[in-house]
Amino acid sequence: GSLTGKYSAENPPKGSRGFSNYPMQDLQPLLDALKQIALKHNKTQAQVALNWVIAKGAMPIPGAKNAGQAQENVGALGW
Repeated sequence: GSLTGKYSAENPPKGSRGFSNYPMQDLQPLLDALKQIALKHNKTQAQVALNWVIAKGAMPIPGAKNAGQAQENVGALGW
């Protein structure tokens, strides 16, 4: 998704993917902050984003297309 680090202002999603009303260039400062936190904690940007949602008391429903993505999602827990 848009917060995982897969996309950026320089590498926006192709086509008409409508997962956000915000242009990628507007999200870039947030993506940069997620990247710095991820590096500091040896996590991925997706794990940082999921952990933040959990810390706020909500339950995210992350998508996983394969076992590797599911395992990455688990890494958002417990830190």
